Amino acid sequence: MRCNESLQLIDAYVDGQLPERLRAQLDDHLTTCASCSTTARSTRRVAEAARNALEVCALPDDFARRVMNAVSPRPRKGLLWRVSKPFPGRG
Repeated sequence: MRCNESLQLIDAYVDGQLPERLRAQLDDHLTTCASCSTTARSTRRVAEAARNALEVCALPDDFARRVMNAVSPRPRKGLLWRVSKPFPGRG
């Protein structure tokens, strides 16, 4: 495997999404290529940091409900609301 092929596969490799055959070929390449091995280690560290950040930022179970309640339309009681109501007897 060449470096240009290796670099295209590293993200899937780090995510565990490579088929066994490609993973084995990339493993072999990474044992002999310091540059690609460094890239794979850096990519793995970034992926781990992103996963850890998501764990730290876990949202409460009722988060979606609270957001929807906050943005849902509510009846208005201002001047335009009063003017737009039908007049009594003109329904």
